[in-house]
Amino acid sequence: MKLQTVLASSALFLSAAAAQAAVLPLTVDINGTTSGADSGTTVGAGFGGLDTATFDLTWTATSTITSGYTNGTVTSVTTFNLLSGVGTTTVTNCVNNGGTLIDLCTQIALNTPAATNLVVGSAPQQLPIILIDSSTVNSPVGDIFANTTYTFNLPAPEVPVPAAAWLFGSALVGLAGVGRKRK
Repeated sequence: MKLQTVLASSALFLSAAAAQAAVLPLTVDINGTTSGADSGTTVGAGFGGLDTATFDLTWTATSTITSGYTNGTVTSVTTFNLLSGVGTTTVTNCVNNGGTLIDLCTQIALNTPAATNLVVGSAPQQLPIILIDSSTVNSPVGDIFANTTYTFNLPAPEVPVPAAAWLFGSALVGLAGVGRKRK
């Protein structure tokens, strides 16, 4: 009975590890411009992952949009399949930072962004993965043309504390203990 439990839990652990190994973590940098009725910039960053089995790229990002008519910060979650070119975007948070004519969050609610405007600008199996969004938003002041580039890369590796530092630290603690004993 114990052997069956150990085997079952080992199989579960291995299958979970295999499932996790298929997702490649990525960071995303967002840079764009708008033109037409309203000119401005879009900058942002986020994180996500690429499912190497299905080529589904999923990311969460926060962008700051600064232009003449609209100013705001938008957080969204996007899933996009690199092979089919189909995806969806859901805005999870929008903060209007002011604007002379248009409330950005109202415009987003009226013109729900869709990731189907995204086009793969690089080979999906190579880094960086580049997606280009060239969409048009209809607004009360006229059409606004957005050109935004999403660049995906591996996140910067964490720098581990070297083993030598741990050994040196424990040696110092040991010497402090020896010095106390002698007093």
